[in-house]
Amino acid sequence: MSTQLSKFGSFTKEAAKVEAAAGQSQEWLKIAPGTAIVRMLPPLAGKSSPWVTIYQHFIKVPGAKSVVFNCPRRMTNGRCPACEKADRLRATGNPTDERASKEFNPSMRNIGFAIDRENPEKGIQMFAFGAMIKKRLIHFREKLDKDFTHPAEGFDLVIDRTGPGLDTEYQTDLGSQGPIT
Repeated sequence: MSTQLSKFGSFTKEAAKVEAAAGQSQEWLKIAPGTAIVRMLPPLAGKSSPWVTIYQHFIKVPGAKSVVFNCPRRMTNGRCPACEKADRLRATGNPTDERASKEFNPSMRNIGFAIDRENPEKGIQMFAFGAMIKKRLIHFREKLDKDFTHPAEGFDLVIDRTGPGLDTEYQTDLGSQGPIT
């Protein structure tokens, strides 16, 4: 076995420092209540969409924060205990159970890269957004033929956020046209 292990290197303290710094360097762009101006970056090379879509469960736990996890059913067609619980509640036919089942449904999240125009010094950030914003972005590209991600001729996005928690709403419009930088 020592001959086999000689093929491996070591995980040095210096390598650990580099990994720790890399893990903390990527910030998430968060839309605060009010108006934000954001510039979405184009799709990565070889990709057709400027974002990836994931599905996450946000399960409320009494006396603790919500538990968040990716939905195995929606992401990999696997077994998902939260979806199964929702299915069981819906199957009873009871309207109260039907309402309760919604707490176990996954939520769509879209994640892309963007620049916060009001804080450009933060550089490129990961930007997570839901169905409301995604619907508008698709509308801009598909119906209005506006490539908001184009590096030289794209558009900033003006996002207005109102309301708290689950009552939060987003209005998204096209802003200034021009280069990313």
